[in-house]
Amino acid sequence: MRPLIIERPELQTRAQRFGSASVTLLCWFLWLYLFLPLLSFVAWVLGATLVYQLMLQNLELAELLQLLSFYGRGILMLSGAYLLWAVVSYLRFRGIERRRVPPPASLELLAASHHLSTLALRRLRAARRMVVSAEELQRMFPPAGAPAVEAAAESEALPPAVAPAPGAARQTDAAA
Repeated sequence: MRPLIIERPELQTRAQRFGSASVTLLCWFLWLYLFLPLLSFVAWVLGATLVYQLMLQNLELAELLQLLSFYGRGILMLSGAYLLWAVVSYLRFRGIERRRVPPPASLELLAASHHLSTLALRRLRAARRMVVSAEELQRMFPPAGAPAVEAAAESEALPPAVAPAPGAARQTDAAA
């Protein structure tokens, strides 16, 4: 069965993607338009009409343009400061990788964090496919705040819940 286009957007043509984005944008605007009465009511309750009356209602066109110019300069100054900071940071840190790869976890630490013995963890890693019961998963990943269950003894074999899946051959069996 072929995958659906919705699951593989790269199969859509440019026109289909543009049409989909346009319809989505239109629907978002319609949805927001439905909330305008609620927003107006909230603004009225909070006294936003006072701000409108004081700042915009009694302005002439020249005063409004002057006010918009003032706001525009403020926005440009803030945007310029942000862009300047971004350029300085880029120039300062380009070519320098400060992130480090964490050291690999030891087998003992990994086994302890999953409440398993190192032998059980080795067997889990060696198997190609394992069936793990829900109870065993709960023991390996206890809920936050639950008391931790001690790891099984090293000599203990894997419990039946963490046994290899039926039909899965072990590497030692295949070599024999």
